Amino acid sequence: MAIIVFVTTVILMMSGLIFFPKIRLFKKEFESYWLIVLIGAIVAIFTTGMDSKNLIDSIFKDSEMNPIKLVTFFISMTILSIYLNEIGFFQKVAYWVLKKVNNHQNKIFLYFSLLVSILTIFVSNDVIILTFIPIMIYFARHAKINPLPYLFAVLVFANTFSLILIVGNPTNVYLATNQNISFLEYMKVMFIPGIITGIVSYLILWFIFRKELKKQIEVPMDQVIEIDQTKMVLGLVHLGITLVLLTLSNLISLEMWIITIVADISLLGITYFINRKHKNSQHLIKSTLKKAPWTFIPLIIGMYILVDSVKQNGFHVEVFNLLNQFDPIYGYGISTFFLANIMNNLPMTMFMQLVIEEVPAYLTLKVTYASIIGANLGVLLSPFGALAGLMWYDLLKQHEIKISIGKYIKTLLILGIVSLLMGLFVLSLII
Repeated sequence: MAIIVFVTTVILMMSGLIFFPKIRLFKKEFESYWLIVLIGAIVAIFTTGMDSKNLIDSIFKDSEMNPIKLVTFFISMTILSIYLNEIGFFQKVAYWVLKKVNNHQNKIFLYFSLLVSILTIFVSNDVIILTFIPIMIYFARHAKINPLPYLFAVLVFANTFSLILIVGNPTNVYLATNQNISFLEYMKVMFIPGIITGIVSYLILWFIFRKELKKQIEVPMDQVIEIDQTKMVLGLVHLGITLVLLTLSNLISLEMWIITIVADISLLGITYFINRKHKNSQHLIKSTLKKAPWTFIPLIIGMYILVDSVKQNGFHVEVFNLLNQFDPIYGYGISTFFLANIMNNLPMTMFMQLVIEEVPAYLTLKVTYASIIGANLGVLLSPFGALAGLMWYDLLKQHEIKISIGKYIKTLLILGIVSLLMGLFVLSLII
């Protein structure tokens, strides 16, 4: 019964993301995917014979990263990025770069790819997609060029360079912290695979769009973004200090979720008093908090309950026995890459964590890092591979840019597979 509830919930969640991303209840609109997961979790509690006491103890367990700490860490880290986005920092940097490279598309493509890649390392890939897709659509229309090379660049580099730091993707956070991998340990292993994967992806993407990138731009970029310098410095300082403290978290014996939530309180608190002193509106604080991914709370808790019900059924052991027949790095990396496109990367990651718990201790790190690579790159096969991919696809539809699922897969199929195999190969040399 647990498997039926889990699979049904995942299918409905994927269908909701594709066909009815928002539903209307009591005259208000809600994103459907987290409601579906939450309902599925409630059904699992009442139909699969779960021990409620063990479930509650599991959710609030005193471990390095229980579900509550996980969602707190991810949301609080994302708030730092949203704050910078709300004051216009990312937009200003993007327009500054586009203005500097004149009319040469190859140079613009290179510089823009570098910008997205660098920013993705330090902030969430979802924030990068939400920020840069509208910018690139405006830029392409203003310059009268094909937007697809740049739109695919945002998608590709937001999901390849997100490998480098633990904060780049929720899947990184979930898998790494469940294995007690520190911020610094993660970076030591994943830095080179992330860089190599990103470079390979860039070369293939450039080759795919090389003819489009030879065309001249008709209209130069002239957009000017004015931002509050004090708040920009404040946001960057808080982000920088947070990243340093996360790197040293094991040495200073501070859990990562505590570091990020204290950073949020400090940033928003100082902003509040600056606004109050200058009699400014508190709109920045309100919009930052409003745009935080609060839906991750019911999504992660609900999915955790569903996965816990599957654990009681023992289905994960069968998957472990199947994967045990293959090389640990390639077996787990390739399987997570394809499974992400069947059930989306977040539920897939939470299920695979159960499988990883069955792996012998000497192989645990190998299969964990391989699964992280597969989970990040799954979206390079189809938009169903990650919430970031579906978000990208939806943003294009909102701006009346039509691209079929078939064209998406045709464009990225070789890139995705080559990047995956290269990332796994480099990982096999390191660990």
